Amino acid sequence: MDEHTPSSRLPDRWLNCPKIGSLLADIFVPFKTPLDDRYRKDIAKTELYWEPSHVIGICEARNINLGLIVDLTFAKRYYKPEAFIRNGIVHKKIACRGHNETPDATAKQEFIAVCLGYLQNHRCKKIGVHCTHGYNRTGFLICAYLVEELHWSISAAVREFQKAREPGIYKPEYISALIVMYGDEEDTLEAAPWPTWEDPATQSDDIEREKRSKEFMSGIPGVSFVGDRHETEEIQRKAAEMCGFRRQGFPGMQPVSMDCDNLLNLKEEHHVVSWKADGTRYMMLIAGKNRVYFLDRDNAVFKVDGLSFPWKKDPKQHLQCTLLDGEMVIDNNNGTPTPRFLIYDIAFCEKFPIRNQPFSTRVECIKDVIIGARSAAAEKGIINMDSQPFRVRLKEFYDVSMTEKLLGEKFQSQLAHEIDGLIFQPSAKPYKADRCDYILKWKPPELNTIDFRLKIETTKLSEGDPRKLEGFLFVGGLNKHFAKLGKVAKQDRALDGKIVECCFQQFDRNGQTQLGWVMLRERTDKSFPNGYKTALGVMKSIQKPITKDNLIKFINKEAVKEPGWPRSPGQPGPPVAFQKRPNSDFLVPQVPPQRAKMLKDDD
Repeated sequence: MDEHTPSSRLPDRWLNCPKIGSLLADIFVPFKTPLDDRYRKDIAKTELYWEPSHVIGICEARNINLGLIVDLTFAKRYYKPEAFIRNGIVHKKIACRGHNETPDATAKQEFIAVCLGYLQNHRCKKIGVHCTHGYNRTGFLICAYLVEELHWSISAAVREFQKAREPGIYKPEYISALIVMYGDEEDTLEAAPWPTWEDPATQSDDIEREKRSKEFMSGIPGVSFVGDRHETEEIQRKAAEMCGFRRQGFPGMQPVSMDCDNLLNLKEEHHVVSWKADGTRYMMLIAGKNRVYFLDRDNAVFKVDGLSFPWKKDPKQHLQCTLLDGEMVIDNNNGTPTPRFLIYDIAFCEKFPIRNQPFSTRVECIKDVIIGARSAAAEKGIINMDSQPFRVRLKEFYDVSMTEKLLGEKFQSQLAHEIDGLIFQPSAKPYKADRCDYILKWKPPELNTIDFRLKIETTKLSEGDPRKLEGFLFVGGLNKHFAKLGKVAKQDRALDGKIVECCFQQFDRNGQTQLGWVMLRERTDKSFPNGYKTALGVMKSIQKPITKDNLIKFINKEAVKEPGWPRSPGQPGPPVAFQKRPNSDFLVPQVPPQRAKMLKDDD
């Protein structure tokens, strides 16, 4: 059979796929592959024909001076390139397999070189790009060009492609690959919704949707990955709306590293402080009875079975429309592992956008509507705490004057989980989705870390030299490595391509061998490295560290303090909607952190 002879059928899902997009960046026109007149017998309606002549005709009607076609399909059977060439249009084939396989580095470099070389000699011409459907491979390579040659951000490139070729790139693996190459954790991108013209029942062409799953934090019962795409998208959309987040991706607040500059914030306005638990970050969306969900840092959705949140006004009904922020830890109580979800903020409460309220108000809401309501229901026998999959409690914040006590051995010995720093939160500020420059995380200089993507390569300086392993450390938004591991062992090869948390150590434990960047652990809860901006912030903290003694000294001397925080009864407080009954005891004066106090609001 001739390589251009059509098979007995159309490409799967091709017939109802939109034909062509609009001009993008005044350069590219994305469209689905045309099929020549040999396929007409398989197309019942003439208006669904899409042949090379139709591509040319539509571009002429739109005053688009088409000069080059880049064909990304792996097959050669759809049409003959001469259909374009005889009309004065250059045709270039860059075969990309598709499936769930993104174009490789060679294909990307060839695409950029072809387009760049053509435009240098034909400045008024435009470039048509197509794969089978004109979305994923096409969008991937166009976005790569926009980032590398026009210096767009990856967020802008993906967004503009989406406008030009709705709904945009809809396969998660293509978006993930773009973020790995060009983005960072601050580029919270997601694949577009699966297009309506896609038929999930037919998956036999050049792609097959992968059944993707993800593991929740180990040791936590009653939590399962949500594999249904529609349910996942519904929860992701609701969480984003509740946070006031208008982008795609994980909508939670992201603190920044404390440095010598933003430390001064503590003398400008009142802050409260809490310990930074060495746990795993999750948001919890309470949609109703048997509809409690977690969202992780990758915006993956998990469902929680058997966890109850009685409604305060009527404990026999279930709380709805509430979004919590917190972290999961496993406490070690005399050798017994006890999983707990520590709630440290709330963005939405019972259809009310409490994210706009001061932090002090949000804390009282958590105590009242979440912790208090559960405790009251348990006392009445409405829920059985022992049957819940894990414990839920408030993560306490204290006036900034308590910083020294939180760093003391006595307090840390009373915690049943590891801590690796402190979090400083302005008491009067609202909840802010995404990167939040006014919420500060402090770590001891030796614990300041960056999450890198590790790439291990075997190198040698010249012929005859022995080969050695090198670990290159990459961050998002930087096309070259950010740093290198000080030392690489053979067993580290298993972490090639993984996200690893690293700290910078000047010398080994004996104070002799200079090390540099050292791996601490694999970050199985993250799919992307820290962004370049975040990495620079951490480097600033490493190069000009704020030591424990300097932090305490500054706070004691300079910081704004409110020793009575949180407010005592009778002082101005939160809105009436979130105040407890007059005989309530949870609005109490600030006391030094003690184990008894920490356990008071536990289940």
